[in-house]
Amino acid sequence: MKINEMRIIVTGAASGMGKHFALSLCKGGAKVAAMDVNEEGLKDVAVAASDLGGELRTYVANVASDKCIPMSDEQSSLFGIDKLNIPRSQIPAVTHVDYSARIQTVHQHTNPRFYQLLDCFEKKTDCPVLINTSFNVRGEPIVATPEDAYRCFMRSEMDYLALENILLAKTDQPHWEDDARWKEEFSLD
Repeated sequence: MKINEMRIIVTGAASGMGKHFALSLCKGGAKVAAMDVNEEGLKDVAVAASDLGGELRTYVANVASDKCIPMSDEQSSLFGIDKLNIPRSQIPAVTHVDYSARIQTVHQHTNPRFYQLLDCFEKKTDCPVLINTSFNVRGEPIVATPEDAYRCFMRSEMDYLALENILLAKTDQPHWEDDARWKEEFSLD
């Protein structure tokens, strides 16, 4: 496989070897998803990757509900920019300039499997956060059913799709007749 045909996720990409690796791959034409929830330098890497022709996506941090930073009553009563200026995230890679972070809290009682995944990940890495992004092709609605997921998987450049306890490899799927007209169905956002 040629480097410009590769889709690669690089973790620890905010500094050191991870940063060098991510930018080198991007410069070579690979599609790189650079992630590092613990380092502020990831924003600079994302800009540099974009300058090299890389693609940027919005990522969401999934956080176990018991790891969220609570607001005091006084902070909760604030409004507008005053409320936005309260530091609410200790994860620089997903923290906006106004100190807010786009997170999804995961509760043990409503999503026990995903909560367990977050817990296991934290035990291995000392980081209670996983990065997530919406599942859709730009401009299309977000995937809502297994059928939507499979169609998006087959039409996109993804190599694998995990549905519950099933892992699908694109190379193992029946031939997909690609009618490129689907790209015209939705306008880009």
